[in-house]
Order: sequence, then C-alpha cells, then structure tokens
Amino acid sequence: MSKCILLYYLQYVEDQNIKIFLENALRLSMELLKTTEEIFKKENFPIPKGFSEEDLSAGTTRLFEDEYFVHYFKYASKAGMCNYNFAVPLVFRNDVEESFSYCLESNSGLDETNQRNIIE
Repeated sequence: MSKCILLYYLQYVEDQNIKIFLENALRLSMELLKTTEEIFKKENFPIPKGFSEEDLSAGTTRLFEDEYFVHYFKYASKAGMCNYNFAVPLVFRNDVEESFSYCLESNSGLDETNQRNIIE
C-alpha cells in the first residue's frame, strides 16, 4: 500500500525537499517489498497480490497539498515503528527478525533525517 501511496504522491508533489523525502520513502518501501518477497520465495510461500499500479488512477485531480504528504508519512512511519518494535522480539527466524529490525531502524532514520531536511 505504501508503494502505491508514494507513487500517487510523487505524481503531484512540487516542493523539491518533500519530493526527495517521498523518493527516499519509495526506495525504502521497494527494498522492504523485495526482502519480504525473497523470504516468501525461500519458503515456497505464495506471494500475495496486494496493491499494485493497477489500483492507481493516473492523471486524476490533485487531492492534497505537499505538506499533507509529509504529515501522512510522519504518522504512518510512527505506526510502522510501533509494529516493528512489537514484532521483533516475537519472531523466531533470524532472517525475519533482521528484516523487522532493519525496518524499524530505516523507518526511524527516514522519519528523523527527512523531517529535519524539510523543516530547514
């Protein structure tokens, strides 16, 4: 879902600092999707279809100002950090624990670094 939301936001963002923030978030989202897919493939677990570009309506009317994009991800990343923080001690597999720990660390870094850059 994050990937689709970011792709939508990137269609309309005008502020260059916010655009960089969104591009970094998209890069992280793509990386996490790839890691999850690798874990699933390793276990011969079916890859869920989930959201895709088919769910986006290209060329629609802009709904939000650039600042909304930052506020949305500020709170979405905090929710993600809570979930990853809760999940890390509950998993048994090292690869999944490493993935969740990386998600927690990356989300935190994305939130702090990019928020600072946008405010300046």
